[in-house]
Parts: sequence; structure tokens; C-alpha cells
Amino acid sequence: CVCGSKNLQKKFGVETDLRFCACILNCGLYDLKTVLKRRVAFKLNDKIFQSVTGTKKADIDSYEFRNLCSPLALVNKSFPPTFLIYAEKDIFSKIIIVKERITCVKIS
Repeated sequence: CVCGSKNLQKKFGVETDLRFCACILNCGLYDLKTVLKRRVAFKLNDKIFQSVTGTKKADIDSYEFRNLCSPLALVNKSFPPTFLIYAEKDIFSKIIIVKERITCVKIS
């Protein structure tokens, strides 16, 4: 997503003209706000969020990169053709949202 967005490149202090020709998404946390609302055994979703961000779930609204926690919003026409791997009963992803977003912007 950083490669396709000059705004994100500026935010992270990088510059690149690199373009990916394909993408493989494998059972990811594609909509973190939705994931954090779910009840998961051992509060695993909360622990993953805190270990990745250093921020507690209760503080997500003040987290500096909260808008990047749902990368589906960053999918646009410059996003590469995507191979999506998932399990229909994956406890972390709402895969239907992923498929709809990729289809919406006409990514193969």
C-alpha cells in the first residue's frame, strides 16, 4: 500500500517508485476494528493488537496509525492483482469484506 500512495510514503519518510505486479494475502487481520470487537479465546485478538502496535485495544482511537489498521481502505486501482488465501471459518478475518473490496476496485 505504501508503494501506491505518495501520502503514505511521506508519512513514513520513504520514497519509492517500486510497483508490485502481484499480491498474495494469506489469512490476515484485514479489518482490525472488526476483529477487536469479537470475543476470541484468551483475548488473543487484543494481545496481537498490543504486541504489534504497543497500544491497548481501549486506546485504538488515539493510536497514531489507526487509519492503517484496516488496510482494505488502502486498496485502490494501483493495488496489484491479488491471490487471496483464507479459511471460511477464520476467526480473524471477515473475508467477504476483503473479496468485495478487491472486486469493487476491479483487481483480478
